[in-house]
Amino acid sequence: MSGAGSIEQSLIDECLQTVTEDDSGVVTGVFTFAPDFPAFEGHFPGKPVLPAVVQLAAVRFLAASYLGKPLLLVTVNRAKFKTMIGPEEPVTITIQLDQSTNDVTISFTIETIKGRAAAGEISCRVATD
Repeated sequence: MSGAGSIEQSLIDECLQTVTEDDSGVVTGVFTFAPDFPAFEGHFPGKPVLPAVVQLAAVRFLAASYLGKPLLLVTVNRAKFKTMIGPEEPVTITIQLDQSTNDVTISFTIETIKGRAAAGEISCRVATD
């Protein structure tokens, strides 16, 4: 794998297609992961699957993009991964944020055309210099 920095840069530059927010503050991002996305390298040869850690990184990245602040993952409070995600599948991530000062709790669902792929909650902290 090319490394975490390369994956993060790909999330920023290539994967996030759209972001919307509804009246209740729910944020939705649509991602598409190309076959040459770095996280597919070696995971798994001949049958690429988007790693769960990258799915969580996409949740964190969507929240950070919405807030306009970098976020550091502190805890995965709960997460259930139900369906494998492959290359070129549109992935819809929906998040709700609960923020107090520098702490952010993010409830999320991840959906594909096959249905719910994952759901859970993570806790992050706003990165400071």
